[in-house]
Amino acid sequence: MIYFACVMEWNTEGKSIYKWVIGGEEVEKTNLEQAKQQYAGQWLAFLVTEETPTGELLGQLLAQNPDRRELHRELRKRKVERAYITFAGPVIKPGYTVIL
Repeated sequence: MIYFACVMEWNTEGKSIYKWVIGGEEVEKTNLEQAKQQYAGQWLAFLVTEETPTGELLGQLLAQNPDRRELHRELRKRKVERAYITFAGPVIKPGYTVIL
């Protein structure tokens, strides 16, 4: 199981800084859209830690894999219980049509 916590610190100007500690390691927040661009065409497991007023999702990329089944196997192996799973690319392949 992966544990996470938010640690609040203050900088020299007295402003509060939030840092996320996940599994005992400090991590920087990542923008989900940036992760999707970096890992285009892959499945992503993302731990959402913050949502901005504009709807932007921030958090940590837990894993990525081009094969969705392999991604889920890795998450089970690491005992990840909470993650937002999304595909970084078009869900429907170009040239295909979906009728709902």
